Amino acid sequence: MTLHRFAIGLLLALSIVSNVVTQDRIVGVACVIDGDSIEIHGQRIRLFGIDAPESSQLCVRPTGERWRCGQQASFALADRIGRATLSCQPRDLDRYGRVSSPSASRATRT
Repeated sequence: MTLHRFAIGLLLALSIVSNVVTQDRIVGVACVIDGDSIEIHGQRIRLFGIDAPESSQLCVRPTGERWRCGQQASFALADRIGRATLSCQPRDLDRYGRVSSPSASRATRT
């Protein structure tokens, strides 16, 4: 019975990932979560291949001064994307259940 439950759970997980991977582009105005994550229409999206500090993370300069590097990364991403409409192609899910996308490009109007 345990193997049966495992198989059902595995099939369910694979179907969820399959739905994300085959999902159409996610398009909308993004809200910055931190330096490597955005949210569009309630969907959290991790920018694949980017590893930025968490928004609350502190870093230490060579002088010993602590600074809010995570906040700086979030501001930098927000400055870069502004209030533009973005388009993301889902790739898969990361370990936290967020959609992973290799890019977030400005959506073109048709």
